[in-house]
Amino acid sequence: MKRLSLALLVATLCSGFLQAQVVKISNGGAFSSVHADQGAGVLENHVGSYSGFLGIEYLEKKWFMLSSEIGYFQQGGEEKEYVLVRDSPEDPGTMSSWTMKNDYIQLNTTFRAMTTTYPLFLYAGAGPKLDILVSGKDIVPPGETKAGTLERCIWGLKTEIGIGYEINDRFRMELNGSYDFNFNKAGSMPVMSPETTPSIISSDLSYRTFKVMATVGYRL
Repeated sequence: MKRLSLALLVATLCSGFLQAQVVKISNGGAFSSVHADQGAGVLENHVGSYSGFLGIEYLEKKWFMLSSEIGYFQQGGEEKEYVLVRDSPEDPGTMSSWTMKNDYIQLNTTFRAMTTTYPLFLYAGAGPKLDILVSGKDIVPPGETKAGTLERCIWGLKTEIGIGYEINDRFRMELNGSYDFNFNKAGSMPVMSPETTPSIISSDLSYRTFKVMATVGYRL
Protein backbone atom coordinates (compact mmCIF):
# COMPACT_ATOMS: atom_id res chain seq x y z
CA MET A 1 0.00 0.00 0.00
CA LYS A 2 2.82 2.42 0.88
CA ARG A 3 4.59 1.66 -2.42
CA LEU A 4 1.33 2.23 -4.34
CA SER A 5 0.72 5.54 -2.56
CA LEU A 6 4.31 6.64 -3.27
CA ALA A 7 3.94 5.68 -6.92
CA LEU A 8 0.72 7.68 -7.21
CA LEU A 9 2.28 10.73 -5.55
CA VAL A 10 5.34 10.61 -7.82
CA ALA A 11 3.10 10.10 -10.87
CA THR A 12 1.10 13.19 -9.86
CA LEU A 13 4.30 15.23 -9.54
CA CYS A 14 5.57 14.08 -12.95
CA SER A 15 2.20 14.76 -14.58
CA GLY A 16 2.16 18.20 -12.97
CA PHE A 17 5.59 19.08 -14.39
CA LEU A 18 4.32 18.26 -17.88
CA GLN A 19 1.38 20.65 -17.37
CA ALA A 20 3.14 23.28 -15.28
CA GLN A 21 1.89 26.83 -15.62
CA VAL A 22 4.05 28.32 -12.84
CA VAL A 23 7.41 27.12 -11.50
CA LYS A 24 8.30 28.35 -8.00
CA ILE A 25 10.92 28.36 -5.28
CA SER A 26 9.97 28.68 -1.61
CA ASN A 27 12.12 29.52 1.40
CA GLY A 28 11.19 29.92 5.03
CA GLY A 29 11.07 28.20 8.39
CA ALA A 30 9.72 24.93 9.78
CA PHE A 31 8.70 24.79 13.46
CA SER A 32 8.07 21.45 15.14
CA SER A 33 7.72 19.64 18.43
CA VAL A 34 7.28 15.99 19.44
CA HIS A 35 4.16 14.47 20.99
CA ALA A 36 4.54 11.23 22.97
CA ASP A 37 1.43 9.09 23.42
CA GLN A 38 2.83 7.90 26.78
CA GLY A 39 4.65 9.95 29.40
CA ALA A 40 5.06 13.72 29.30
CA GLY A 41 7.70 16.33 28.56
CA VAL A 42 9.44 14.34 25.83
CA LEU A 43 10.88 16.86 23.31
CA GLU A 44 7.66 18.87 23.60
CA ASN A 45 9.23 22.32 23.07
CA HIS A 46 9.29 23.78 19.56
CA VAL A 47 12.48 24.00 17.50
CA GLY A 48 12.92 25.95 14.28
CA SER A 49 14.92 25.23 11.14
CA TYR A 50 15.35 26.34 7.54
CA SER A 51 12.94 24.94 4.95
CA GLY A 52 13.35 25.10 1.17
CA PHE A 53 11.07 23.76 -1.61
CA LEU A 54 10.87 23.66 -5.40
CA GLY A 55 7.46 23.30 -6.98
CA ILE A 56 4.93 23.93 -9.69
CA GLU A 57 1.38 25.22 -9.95
CA TYR A 58 -0.81 23.81 -12.69
CA LEU A 59 -4.40 23.25 -13.93
CA GLU A 60 -5.05 26.78 -12.70
CA LYS A 61 -8.61 28.07 -13.13
CA LYS A 62 -10.43 31.05 -11.69
CA TRP A 63 -11.40 29.21 -8.45
CA PHE A 64 -8.97 26.30 -8.34
CA MET A 65 -5.40 25.13 -8.93
CA LEU A 66 -3.04 22.28 -8.03
CA SER A 67 0.36 22.70 -6.36
CA SER A 68 3.10 20.05 -6.18
CA GLU A 69 6.40 20.43 -4.32
CA ILE A 70 9.56 18.64 -3.28
CA GLY A 71 11.80 20.07 -0.60
CA TYR A 72 13.96 19.80 2.49
CA PHE A 73 13.15 20.61 6.12
CA GLN A 74 13.83 19.38 9.65
CA GLN A 75 11.50 18.00 12.31
CA GLY A 76 12.17 17.42 15.99
CA GLY A 77 11.80 19.00 19.39
CA GLU A 78 13.56 20.16 22.54
CA GLU A 79 13.40 18.71 26.03
CA LYS A 80 14.35 20.73 29.10
CA GLU A 81 14.84 19.41 32.62
CA TYR A 82 16.41 20.43 35.89
CA VAL A 83 19.56 18.64 36.97
CA LEU A 84 19.27 18.33 40.74
CA VAL A 85 22.93 18.78 41.60
CA ARG A 86 22.97 21.55 44.18
CA ASP A 87 25.64 23.47 46.02
CA SER A 88 23.15 24.36 48.78
CA PRO A 89 19.52 23.58 49.77
CA GLU A 90 18.48 26.94 48.30
CA ASP A 91 20.03 26.16 44.91
CA PRO A 92 17.19 25.15 42.52
CA GLY A 93 19.59 23.17 40.33
CA THR A 94 20.66 23.81 36.77
CA MET A 95 18.67 23.53 33.58
CA SER A 96 19.81 21.12 30.90
CA SER A 97 18.32 20.67 27.45
CA TRP A 98 18.37 18.15 24.63
CA THR A 99 17.47 19.16 21.09
CA MET A 100 16.65 16.60 18.39
CA LYS A 101 16.45 17.67 14.73
CA ASN A 102 16.04 15.16 11.92
CA ASP A 103 16.42 15.78 8.17
CA TYR A 104 13.49 15.05 5.85
CA ILE A 105 12.61 15.34 2.17
CA GLN A 106 8.93 16.04 1.61
CA LEU A 107 6.79 15.36 -1.47
CA ASN A 108 3.34 16.95 -1.48
CA THR A 109 0.44 17.83 -3.75
CA THR A 110 -2.32 20.15 -2.55
CA PHE A 111 -5.69 20.99 -4.08
CA ARG A 112 -6.24 24.72 -3.66
CA ALA A 113 -9.53 26.61 -3.69
CA MET A 114 -8.90 30.29 -4.35
CA THR A 115 -10.50 33.66 -4.88
CA THR A 116 -8.94 36.39 -7.01
CA THR A 117 -9.16 40.16 -7.04
CA TYR A 118 -6.35 41.03 -9.42
CA PRO A 119 -3.49 41.42 -8.61
CA LEU A 120 -4.20 39.65 -5.28
CA PHE A 121 -5.38 36.08 -4.76
CA LEU A 122 -6.18 34.10 -1.61
CA TYR A 123 -6.27 30.33 -1.30
CA ALA A 124 -6.77 27.43 1.10
CA GLY A 125 -5.64 23.93 0.26
CA ALA A 126 -5.12 20.36 1.42
CA GLY A 127 -3.57 17.24 -0.02
CA PRO A 128 -1.34 14.20 0.55
CA LYS A 129 2.26 14.48 1.68
CA LEU A 130 5.13 12.08 2.30
CA ASP A 131 8.11 12.81 4.58
CA ILE A 132 11.19 10.69 3.85
CA LEU A 133 13.87 10.54 6.57
CA VAL A 134 17.34 11.19 5.13
CA SER A 135 19.32 11.35 8.40
CA GLY A 136 20.00 8.51 10.85
CA LYS A 137 17.15 6.39 12.24
CA ASP A 138 18.50 6.20 15.82
CA ILE A 139 17.28 8.52 18.59
CA VAL A 140 20.34 9.23 20.74
CA PRO A 141 19.91 11.43 23.85
CA PRO A 142 23.04 12.96 25.44
CA GLY A 143 25.16 10.39 27.24
CA GLU A 144 23.37 7.39 25.69
CA THR A 145 24.15 5.15 22.76
CA LYS A 146 20.56 4.69 21.56
CA ALA A 147 17.12 5.28 23.06
CA GLY A 148 14.71 4.80 20.17
CA THR A 149 14.18 4.46 16.44
CA LEU A 150 12.60 6.70 13.79
CA GLU A 151 10.36 5.53 10.96
CA ARG A 152 11.78 5.95 7.47
CA CYS A 153 8.53 7.36 5.97
CA ILE A 154 5.69 9.44 7.43
CA TRP A 155 2.43 9.69 5.49
CA GLY A 156 -0.07 12.43 6.10
CA LEU A 157 -2.09 15.42 5.00
CA LYS A 158 -0.73 18.90 4.33
CA THR A 159 -3.13 21.80 4.98
CA GLU A 160 -2.34 25.36 3.98
CA ILE A 161 -3.54 28.92 3.56
CA GLY A 162 -1.86 31.65 1.59
CA ILE A 163 -1.97 35.00 -0.13
CA GLY A 164 -0.39 35.86 -3.47
CA TYR A 165 0.39 38.92 -5.54
CA GLU A 166 0.78 39.03 -9.32
CA ILE A 167 3.77 41.31 -9.91
CA ASN A 168 3.32 41.24 -13.68
CA ASP A 169 2.45 38.76 -16.43
CA ARG A 170 5.47 36.60 -15.55
CA PHE A 171 6.21 36.85 -11.83
CA ARG A 172 4.15 36.29 -8.69
CA MET A 173 4.89 36.29 -4.96
CA GLU A 174 3.18 34.26 -2.23
CA LEU A 175 3.19 34.02 1.56
CA ASN A 176 2.10 30.58 2.76
CA GLY A 177 1.41 28.96 6.12
CA SER A 178 0.91 25.19 6.45
CA TYR A 179 0.34 22.49 9.06
CA ASP A 180 1.01 18.75 8.60
CA PHE A 181 -1.26 16.01 9.96
CA ASN A 182 0.51 12.64 10.18
CA PHE A 183 -1.19 9.25 9.69
CA ASN A 184 1.57 7.08 11.16
CA LYS A 185 4.06 7.48 13.99
CA ALA A 186 7.40 9.21 13.55
CA GLY A 187 9.18 6.72 15.80
CA SER A 188 9.25 5.25 19.29
CA MET A 189 11.41 5.45 22.40
CA PRO A 190 11.32 4.41 26.07
CA VAL A 191 9.89 7.00 28.49
CA MET A 192 9.08 7.21 32.17
CA SER A 193 5.55 6.02 32.95
CA PRO A 194 3.21 8.76 34.28
CA GLU A 195 1.84 6.30 36.88
CA THR A 196 2.33 6.67 40.63
CA THR A 197 4.91 3.88 40.58
CA PRO A 198 7.42 4.94 37.89
CA SER A 199 8.46 2.42 35.26
CA ILE A 200 9.99 2.50 31.79
CA ILE A 201 7.49 2.01 28.95
CA SER A 202 7.64 2.35 25.16
CA SER A 203 5.98 5.43 23.68
CA ASP A 204 5.06 6.21 20.08
CA LEU A 205 6.23 9.64 18.91
CA SER A 206 4.59 11.98 16.41
CA TYR A 207 5.57 15.40 15.06
CA ARG A 208 3.57 18.58 15.24
CA THR A 209 4.95 20.73 12.41
CA PHE A 210 3.97 23.99 10.78
CA LYS A 211 5.82 26.03 8.16
CA VAL A 212 5.87 29.67 7.08
CA MET A 213 7.18 30.14 3.54
CA ALA A 214 7.81 32.98 1.11
CA THR A 215 7.51 32.02 -2.57
CA VAL A 216 8.57 33.51 -5.89
CA GLY A 217 6.90 32.03 -8.97
CA TYR A 218 7.56 32.37 -12.70
CA ARG A 219 4.73 31.87 -15.21
CA LEU A 220 5.73 29.79 -18.23
